[in-house]
Amino acid sequence: MHEKIMRFPSDEMYESKLVADDEVKSRLLTDLPYEVDQTEDTTEPVIFYDTQGGDFPEKSEEEDVDKKAGKGMMGESKSNEMEAALVKHHVQVLVDAGVKAEDIAIVTPYNAQVRFYLRMELQHIYSLAIFNYFKYYTKIYSSQ
Repeated sequence: MHEKIMRFPSDEMYESKLVADDEVKSRLLTDLPYEVDQTEDTTEPVIFYDTQGGDFPEKSEEEDVDKKAGKGMMGESKSNEMEAALVKHHVQVLVDAGVKAEDIAIVTPYNAQVRFYLRMELQHIYSLAIFNYFKYYTKIYSSQ
């Protein structure tokens, strides 16, 4: 993972203890082994958009977050339709720049947002992966 992408979870959740591997710590989309146009979206490792409030209202829903473990814990999950539209646009910009859809993943902290993306059928339109944080990091670390 690029060190600028890693920095936020490292600082916020891991007491700044995560370290990016030298092989990938400065890798950009333009460094993929095929041609990718140099655009603002492909030459930056991470781009943040402020989607709190205003034109980006969130919907909350209660959900059984630990059903498989049998604990029945309830938690709040959120979805945001306008944020999803922005993500869809950003994915299209990356694909138009030459990034292969299978090299794109959408990662969100909320299961409700994952379900929203699945209803939009982004995984079928673009052949990309959609994960919540836990499943994404579980997949990364279990494959190493």
